[in-house]
Amino acid sequence: MVSVFVNWLWSAPLLALTIGCILYELVGIPGLVGIIIVLLVMPLQSFTGRLASKYRLQTALKTDERVRFIDEVISGVQVIKMYAWEKPISSIITTARRYELSVIRKCANLRGVYMAFSLFTTRLALFGAMVTMTVFGYEMTAARIFMISAYYNILGHTMSQMFVRGVAEISEAKVSFRRLQQFLELEEHTQPITDESPSIEETDSLLQTVLPSEKKENLVLPETVAISMKNVRCRWENSIKFLNNEKIWFNNKNQLTLSDINLNINAGYLVGVIGAVGSGKSSLIEALLRELPPESGTIAVKGRVLYVSQNPWIFAATLQQNILFGQPMRHARYQQTLSACALVDDLKQFPQGDRTIIGERGSSLSGGQKARVNLARAVYQEADIYLLDDPLSAVDTHVGRQLFDEVVGPKGLLRHSTRILVTHQIHFLKEADWIVELKEGKIRKQGPPSIIFENNEGTLLLENLKNERKTKELNGAFMQRPSEKLPSLELEKSSEGVVDGSIILQYLRSGASICVLLIIATLFILTQIVASTSDYFVANWTHQEEFHEPTNFYLILNGSLVGSIFILAIIRSIGFYEVCIKASQELHNAMFKGVISAKMYFFETNPSGRILNRFSRDLGSVDELLPKVLLDAIQMILSICGAILVTATVNPVFLIPIVFLGIVFITVRQWYLKSSRNIKRLDGITRSPVFTHLAASLSGLSTIRAFNTEKRLVDEFDSLQDVHSSAWFLFICCTSAFGQVLDFLCVIFVAIVTFTFLIIDNQMIGDKIGLAITQSLA
Repeated sequence: MVSVFVNWLWSAPLLALTIGCILYELVGIPGLVGIIIVLLVMPLQSFTGRLASKYRLQTALKTDERVRFIDEVISGVQVIKMYAWEKPISSIITTARRYELSVIRKCANLRGVYMAFSLFTTRLALFGAMVTMTVFGYEMTAARIFMISAYYNILGHTMSQMFVRGVAEISEAKVSFRRLQQFLELEEHTQPITDESPSIEETDSLLQTVLPSEKKENLVLPETVAISMKNVRCRWENSIKFLNNEKIWFNNKNQLTLSDINLNINAGYLVGVIGAVGSGKSSLIEALLRELPPESGTIAVKGRVLYVSQNPWIFAATLQQNILFGQPMRHARYQQTLSACALVDDLKQFPQGDRTIIGERGSSLSGGQKARVNLARAVYQEADIYLLDDPLSAVDTHVGRQLFDEVVGPKGLLRHSTRILVTHQIHFLKEADWIVELKEGKIRKQGPPSIIFENNEGTLLLENLKNERKTKELNGAFMQRPSEKLPSLELEKSSEGVVDGSIILQYLRSGASICVLLIIATLFILTQIVASTSDYFVANWTHQEEFHEPTNFYLILNGSLVGSIFILAIIRSIGFYEVCIKASQELHNAMFKGVISAKMYFFETNPSGRILNRFSRDLGSVDELLPKVLLDAIQMILSICGAILVTATVNPVFLIPIVFLGIVFITVRQWYLKSSRNIKRLDGITRSPVFTHLAASLSGLSTIRAFNTEKRLVDEFDSLQDVHSSAWFLFICCTSAFGQVLDFLCVIFVAIVTFTFLIIDNQMIGDKIGLAITQSLA
C-alpha cells in the first residue's frame, strides 16, 4: 500500500503551497487561516498514524505468536486428538487471540479518530476562514466562500488524508522493513546454493569444515578414508538438547553437544552408531551435514552425501515425486528402490499407485510407510556416503529386516557406499564393519562388532531395547495401517457466486445485537445529516453577509455543527470498530473450533499452508482491512447521498442526470464485481501454495541441503510467488480501471451541474449555485 501514497509525500506539500499562494492573492489573510488550521491538525493525524504503526508492530508480533501456535497444533493434531487435548489447546489459542485483539483494538480506536479528522478538518478550516472574514470586515461573497471551500476540499484530500495516510503507511512500512532486515541479517548457512546436484563422478572433492587456525594439510584424506573427524567439539546455539528424539531448548549454554570426537571411517564401510537417547547420535549426523558447525576441530567428508532423517520428511505431492525428488526417471533403479524399500505391496493399496497424491507431512500414510518413502528417496539417488538417522525405528520387525538386508546391509543396494546407520536395533549391527558407541556427547567405545559385543552384548541389548521402546512409544500412535481407500490431497477450488449482503449483516450481528447495530447506524446517519446541514448553512450564512444582515446566529450554529461532527464521528467510528473486533473474535473462535474438531480426513486432504492461510492472511484482512473498508464504504455512500440531496434542494432537475449516471454506475459495478470477485478468489487460491511450499521447505531443510536441491526449491517458490503476484497485479489493475471509470462519471456529473446554470436562465441566488457546484465536486 505504501507505493500508492508515497508520491503524495512530495506532491501534497507542493500543492498546498500553490493553493496558499492563490488564496492569498484572491482573498488575503482569511484564505491562509484555513490552510494554517489544516496544517495544525496534520500533526495530530500524523501522531495517530505513527502511534498506530507502533501498535501495528505489536499486532504483527502477537499475530506471529498465534499463527505459530496454530501451526504447531496442525502439525501435532494426531497427538492432540489421541489425548483429547482439544479444550486446553483451544484455551491457549483463545488467550493468544485475546492478547492480539487487545492491540488491534487500540489501533482501531486510533483509526476511528483519524476518520473523524477527515470529516472535520475541511469544515473547520472553512469555518475559521469565514470567522476571520467576519471579524476583520472582509467582503464575504458566494464566489469567494465557495472558491475557498473548493480549494479547501482539495487541500483536505491531499494534505489531511493522502499526505497523512502516506506518513502512516511509511511508518508501517518501516516496521515491516525493520522486521525483514532483522530476518535477512540472521546468520546464514555457509553451504553455497548450486544449480544441480552433483553426480557421483563429480564428488572427488572434500566437503570440509575447518577453523581458520587449522592447517589445510591436516584435511588431506587417504584414498581409503571417506570421513575424518579430529578433536571435534560442537554445541547447539541457545543450547538445544535432544530429549525423546526431539530438539528441546535449554538455557545452559556451557554444555557441549559433542565433545572430543575423533573418528575415521573407511570408504564402503557400514558403521553403526549406538547409544542412549540424547547421547549425541543425531548431533553427530548433523555435524557431518554441517548443520551443526564445530567450535573446534576439523571435519572432512569425501564424496557426495545423502541423508535420511529420523523424522520422515514427506511433502504434498505424488508418492513418485517424493521418491524422485526432481531427478529424472530411471525405471530400473526406481523398481529396485520400490522393491528394496518394501513399497510394492503398499502401492497396490493406493487408488492411483505411485501417482497418488499424499498429504502434507505424509498425513495419509502410516509411520512405517513414511519412513520407507523417506528412505527410498535417498536410495534412488546414488551417493558415496549415506547418513541414516534411525530409519528402522518406525517399521515392523520383519520389514526392518528386509530394509537392512536389501538396502543397508552388506548385500543391499547401498553396499558399495559408505553407510552410517544410527539405530537402537543392535542385532543388525553384527553385520557392520565398525561400531561407534556414544555417551553424553563423547565416543565411549569404537571398533569392529566382535570387540564391541565381546563382553557386554547383553547390557547393550538391554539398553537399546529400552531406547527402542521409547522410540516406539513416540511413533506407535501413528503406526496404524491406512484404510484401503487412501485419502488424496484435494486441490483448492474457487467458490462461485455473489457475496450476499446478508453475510455482512451476519458478520456484524456476531459482534453486536440488532439494537446496538441500529444505534450505530443512527449515529452514522446523524453524523452525515449534521455534516450536510453544516454545508447548507454555510450558503445561508454567505447569503446573510451579502445582504449585511446579522450573522451571529449562523456563527454560533455553524461552530456548534462543526464541533458536533467531530464528536459524533469519533463515537460512531470507535463503536463500529468495537463491533467488528468482537465479530472477528467470534469468527476466529468458530474457525478454530471447526478445525480442531474436524476429522483426520480434513487434515489429510488439506495442506497446512491452506489452513494457515485462513488463520493468517485471510483473518488479518477480517481484523484490519474489512472494518476499515466497511467504514470507508459507509461513509462514502452517506457522503454521496448527502451531496445528492443538498444538490437536489438547489435544483431538483439534477436528479435526472443522477438517475442516468446511476444506471451507468450500477452496470459498470456489476462488470467490475464479476471480475474482481473471481480475481480476488484467485489471489487467495494462489497464495495458499506459497504458504504450503514454505512450511514444507522449512520442515525439511536438513534433507533439502543434504540433497543439494536448494536452487530447485527456491525456483519452485519463486514460480509460485510469481503466480500469486500475477493474480494480485490483476486485482490492482482491475481496481484502478474501476476507479478511473468512477472518476470519469464524477467529471460528467460536475460538468452537467456547472453547465446547467449557464444554460438555464433564471434568477438563482449565487450562494445556491456555489453550494451545488461544491457539493458535486466533493
